Amino acid sequence: MIPKLRHCIVGNGMVYYCVYYTKRKSNMEDIMGHNENIGKELFWERLKFKFAILGGILVVILMIVVFLVGKNYGKSSNGEAGIVKSSNKITETLLRQQMERVGELGTAKYYYTNMGKYENAKAINGVAIPFTNKSFIIAYDGIIKAGVDLQDVTIKLEKKKINITLPKAKILSHEVIKDSVVVYDEKNSIFNGLSISDVTDFEQSQNEIMEEKAEKNGILEEAEKNAKTTLKTIFEVFLLENKEDSYTIEFHSKE
Repeated sequence: MIPKLRHCIVGNGMVYYCVYYTKRKSNMEDIMGHNENIGKELFWERLKFKFAILGGILVVILMIVVFLVGKNYGKSSNGEAGIVKSSNKITETLLRQQMERVGELGTAKYYYTNMGKYENAKAINGVAIPFTNKSFIIAYDGIIKAGVDLQDVTIKLEKKKINITLPKAKILSHEVIKDSVVVYDEKNSIFNGLSISDVTDFEQSQNEIMEEKAEKNGILEEAEKNAKTTLKTIFEVFLLENKEDSYTIEFHSKE
């Protein structure tokens, strides 16, 4: 700090000098204070700038790390990270889930039209009693469906081989189309009248005959063939979607 003058000699020059000297001192203090403020502002601006650069670098590094992690994860998901990781992706549980989406496995249908005659009469010791005869002829269309029960299918994964054991195909359903049923030539007796049970029992016996006929015509073999084709297609598509083309599929029959 420049000390203040306490005594001034009277005179124009000295007064002017004194006043000028005091004013000069005030300007220097203002300038020094102003420079100090500017220095502080520059310091903080530079500090902020450094932090901004550091923050930007950290963000870039973080983005690179995220990209690399995501890329490696993507390779693992696509089966590009090695056999160990890809084998964890194909499991027996996943294969069964793919199979169960079908609902029914390897169904085969047999369409038919049947006509049968029902006759009944009361008898004593094997001899028909007169006037007790009743009969009718029935015709109808039906659909027999055969297939493999999903609950009985077993799937075993052995390294790169999918072993599928199928049970024997069986009749899953038998439907008589009610709108197609026609009854002809009904004969009734006051001593032995027709009843609803006569019709339903006869229909059931005819269904058994038609199922035997369907089996003789190869419906069960067709159902097993369809089951293998369906499962093979489902699993091949699933493996293709997961970029796993090194698996083999083998079918076995359950004894």
